[in-house]
Amino acid sequence: MSRASKKISKVRSQRKAGEKTGAPARAERHGANGIIEFQRSVGNLAVQHLLQRTKPRPSLPIRDFPARVDRLPLLDAAQESAAIGYHNSRYTSLSTRVIQLIAGSGVTGTFDGSAAEAVAGFQDSNPGLVVDGKVGPNTLNIMVPNRVAADSHEHAIQIVADFYNLDITSGTLSVHFDAGLAAAFDTNFESGNLRVIRLGPTAFASADTLRAAIRNGLAVPAPVEIIIGDRPELLTTEEEVAAAAFNQATYTDRRSRLAIQGLVGTRADSFFGPDTAERTAEFQTLHGLTADGQVNEATLRVMVAELETTGQQNAAIRLIMDFYDMSDYDALLDISFDATVTSNASTSGFIPGPSVVRIGPAGFTQGYEGLVHTIAHELEHVRQRKVGIPSSNVREFLGEAIEIMSVGMPEEGLEGFFDDAGRALNRFEAMTDDEKRENWGRFEEVRGQVRRRFDAASSAEQATHQDTMDGYDAVTEPAAGP
Repeated sequence: MSRASKKISKVRSQRKAGEKTGAPARAERHGANGIIEFQRSVGNLAVQHLLQRTKPRPSLPIRDFPARVDRLPLLDAAQESAAIGYHNSRYTSLSTRVIQLIAGSGVTGTFDGSAAEAVAGFQDSNPGLVVDGKVGPNTLNIMVPNRVAADSHEHAIQIVADFYNLDITSGTLSVHFDAGLAAAFDTNFESGNLRVIRLGPTAFASADTLRAAIRNGLAVPAPVEIIIGDRPELLTTEEEVAAAAFNQATYTDRRSRLAIQGLVGTRADSFFGPDTAERTAEFQTLHGLTADGQVNEATLRVMVAELETTGQQNAAIRLIMDFYDMSDYDALLDISFDATVTSNASTSGFIPGPSVVRIGPAGFTQGYEGLVHTIAHELEHVRQRKVGIPSSNVREFLGEAIEIMSVGMPEEGLEGFFDDAGRALNRFEAMTDDEKRENWGRFEEVRGQVRRRFDAASSAEQATHQDTMDGYDAVTEPAAGP
């Protein structure tokens, strides 16, 4: 008898004495009355699972999950409740999405009874695991190689760091897989002693080896801070207070504050006090900016350029995300600079599910506005994947729309703007009629913005982009479907 069969027999043996194994067949034969009888005999939870088997499951384009076999529940109500409590005390919603992907349940970010049952199914299919719906150390040790086989190493990093309470965010810009790294880990530092940890293939043998590699990467001593010279005296007390208030309100991510302090040469403590304000004013003076101690957009531009020049792109990415309030931490596993990415950027991940973003060198060489737009575009893809938008045409159109509308961001120059507009138009035209109808409101917003930029252009510029404008004008809303 197989493990699954033995488990089912065990579940059945625990039912009350009046239970009859023929109840499911009677429920199907006798309709509502049969269902009521079935509920009385085996309990509402089992009926719920049985009836759900007749409903279509959500379609997930996941290449590495085997087809699920319908079966009786592996957990009873008390076990499900225990698994839910265990999970919610240890994992964030981001980790929950990863675990749901691994177990093959709906990817919602909420760990419920169905997720516990899916984890139990995963455990049941892996000999040696206790079937309890709880993702503990032993189950993690199986899930890590599972993620390696799926080429989703950042999934493993997330759930292991979460379970073992390893802080990979407050002082770390990125923890990511590096296939070319021979060692288990490598730690580098950027502005403000912010860590960038790379993990090699040998770190991913199990959850235990991965935990050790992350811990060792976090334990590497940071370089000694060197504070050069006494505090400048360029600001009044009122200006120092105003600068501290502005910076504290604008940069809410501790890592951004540390990066700024590293750039201006003050002690990296993430507190924007008088010393940081004065040294920021000194930085502004050296770069021909208004010396008010406030890291506004003009100052940020210079800081990003300096970070990029000195090979500290990860700190630059974090500053941009924080200043322009770009985030979807509920679905973003990692964002980092990757010198091997040949395009501006790339986003990878399951749909629906969490994603990984990589910004390539071309993302930086296109200029400040282009870099800001590229990061915003990719984070829009993260949100789209989270909610499960399967169409690449829809995703790319919506990503280009973020750049075209430029809400809360500086606009790109006309050439870059019409490059985006042309790609958005091509993606919209490639959609199905149903997709066009669903996104028609957004298309009209985009068309209005394209018209505004076109009308404001010179005659020569209009001639260059007339075909794109004509293409937008020619688009009509598809008729309502049947």
